[in-house]
Amino acid sequence: MANVRVQRIKVYLGSKLIGEILDATYDHNTNDEQYHATSGSNFFSTGNDTTEFSFTTVVPKTGHQAQLKQACLGHLDVTCTAEVDGGIEQADGRFTQRSYKGESKNGSLQGSWKFMGGAPSTI
Repeated sequence: MANVRVQRIKVYLGSKLIGEILDATYDHNTNDEQYHATSGSNFFSTGNDTTEFSFTTVVPKTGHQAQLKQACLGHLDVTCTAEVDGGIEQADGRFTQRSYKGESKNGSLQGSWKFMGGAPSTI
């Protein structure tokens, strides 16, 4: 399987672009489960899709540093869009984890962040 390229992940609060995610791992989980019947048949349940971004760097858009932090602290819904292997996918969700690594002098927030959302849609 070829490597899937994920790039240009942007974070929106409402319709405002508040930041860009760098160094991300993108996971799309169908959450289907396999079942085995006593007759030997095999089938799958249809699960609820989820999206997860794990990343180490967030670059706030100028003037929106406080909104990016407040999105996490305030349990606010955000939308993440990502260019994934030539197409654009987006998911609504929340930041569920953040930890800071130390002072950053280039205007980015570095550490460990996680975003979790629902099923991705293509736009």
